[in-house]
Amino acid sequence: MISSLVLQRIPENGTEPLGDEALAVCGASFCPDTNLTNANLDKPPQTQVYIMCGIYLGSAVLADIIIFFLLDPITLDPRKVDDVMDGKCSLKLVFATLRHLVNQPMQVLLIPLTMYSGVEQAFIAADFTKSYISCALGIWMVGFVMICYGVTDALCSFLFGRLVKYAGRVVFFAAGAGLHIGVQVTLLLWKPIPEQLALFFVLAALWGMSDAIWQTQLNALYGTIFSRNQEAAFANYRLWESIGFIAAFVYSYYLCVNTKIYILMSVLILGMAGYCAVEILEHRRKKQSTEITN
Repeated sequence: MISSLVLQRIPENGTEPLGDEALAVCGASFCPDTNLTNANLDKPPQTQVYIMCGIYLGSAVLADIIIFFLLDPITLDPRKVDDVMDGKCSLKLVFATLRHLVNQPMQVLLIPLTMYSGVEQAFIAADFTKSYISCALGIWMVGFVMICYGVTDALCSFLFGRLVKYAGRVVFFAAGAGLHIGVQVTLLLWKPIPEQLALFFVLAALWGMSDAIWQTQLNALYGTIFSRNQEAAFANYRLWESIGFIAAFVYSYYLCVNTKIYILMSVLILGMAGYCAVEILEHRRKKQSTEITN
């Protein structure tokens, strides 16, 4: 909302109607080294940049003030505080994370899907906003379309967390994969044009719906499968998700959008194969545990 209101539609920030030639490079055809004649991708006036940065900085300062004065203090175990100050706690977590990765086959199987969680978030934040929204509509529309993505993501995260106990997590993982594959195929084939404004919002909402599944159910999966060693498990979760983020932003400067979408699809398929293997192993483990108990 802030970015769209600050980068409002004025001739100076490059949101004039475009011809077919300029729109031809938008979407899956967009490449970093393309010789652009698209005014929508011109840098906005420096004044608007300063205003937007000032608003974000002010929001961050206000948040710090609210936390400082209104958040209840957290009472910590003095022994744990000493370990943190000495660096022992961090070292223990690092070793526990590495040990968990080596000793848990299920963790290795979940790496591709965990990395996908980071890669897909990087794609929607960097490539979809630039190659589709900004290129076809203008930078002033990025905020409005991403509001649709964020609101859908938040609402579905709340809703899916309550529905999963009725449908089961396998159904939700399959639905999340199906949704993302469908949207990715659409992004490969679709040529974005301003006249199809509603489709930008629909695709953003569908991506947010699927992302809600990854963010809620993948966390729940880690908590369920690695219930005896959650600290190391979630450290691995954040590690591989962050590696996915980093990888996506690194190759973003060198690859065309269609190649990035193929990478997304490949990682997702590999991740779902690993997830299916995890479900099979977990089912066998529960079955063996039940037989031993009986």
